[in-house]
Amino acid sequence: MPPDLPGAPALIGLDWGTTRLRVMLLDAAGNVIAIRESDEGIRRARGAFAETFAKAIAPWQAQHAGLPVYASGMITSRNGWVQTPYLPLPADAGALAAGLVRHTMPDATVIAFVPGLCDDRGTHPDVMRGEETEIVGHLAQNPQSPDDPARLLILPGTHTKWVETAQGRITRFRTFMTGELYAAMSRHSILGDLMPPHDEAAPCDREAFARGVTAAGTDGGDLLAKLFSARSLVLFERLAPAQIGDYLSGLLIGTEVAQARAAMGERGEIAGAASATACTIIGRGDLAARYAQACEAHGLVAQIAAPGAAGAGLAALHARAAQDSR
Repeated sequence: MPPDLPGAPALIGLDWGTTRLRVMLLDAAGNVIAIRESDEGIRRARGAFAETFAKAIAPWQAQHAGLPVYASGMITSRNGWVQTPYLPLPADAGALAAGLVRHTMPDATVIAFVPGLCDDRGTHPDVMRGEETEIVGHLAQNPQSPDDPARLLILPGTHTKWVETAQGRITRFRTFMTGELYAAMSRHSILGDLMPPHDEAAPCDREAFARGVTAAGTDGGDLLAKLFSARSLVLFERLAPAQIGDYLSGLLIGTEVAQARAAMGERGEIAGAASATACTIIGRGDLAARYAQACEAHGLVAQIAAPGAAGAGLAALHARAAQDSR
């Protein structure tokens, strides 16, 4: 069988976040055979997780009953279905597999919930849930030997993660609430009042985005003052209302990249990646492209990873758990 075609079904993977649910039928390598997506994230499904799960896998139940099920994301948080612990760093697939929390359904289906990770070594503790699975999947697809230098990974999202890996382990990470701040500013601020209704299909205005990235890197890090420029530029007709969203996105992501670079270098918070000149972005679509553009503007050669990290991560944890149980 060609390597780019999936094999026989080996497990069911749940990528269950706050607002979205992805249910994947996976082969042993984590390749997606079939996928079902919905907006039944934990916020909407709260109090009915078992029913939501049953409905999501119903089309596959008859043919694939008995397959192991693995779940990662916010479904494992205190607001989710089964809460798992935060494991300390450094951590790899072995540590995550050993920390799986299993839940048995009335029909004897066993769901293995993936633990999160924490970094409590600095002034402010940091945590992740869901991204650890994608990182494990990426490392399974792109192995890191003991002699390889530390790698810098970026996982864009509502709470973007900048992650250092070394010798196949997650060694440090830092979280930026960039996506959530953008949502708040565009929906609940004077800037949002100037913006036209959001069109999901509209392409990114790369010029407006680049202006925001450039503004983020000039005159110091006074983000709070620069945010108001999105309004004043419109008032003086130097920015069109339709460009505010992409300008704001560039300003926020550009600030994040600049601050992350400073953390890597001057303060050494992402110590092994401090000399990094390249990064890998684990993400999809327009958001990953925006991060690549901002990173390039700040001197980081950016590569967008191939899709499928979440499925590959769940499959890697399944394989490791099976190996450890022998």
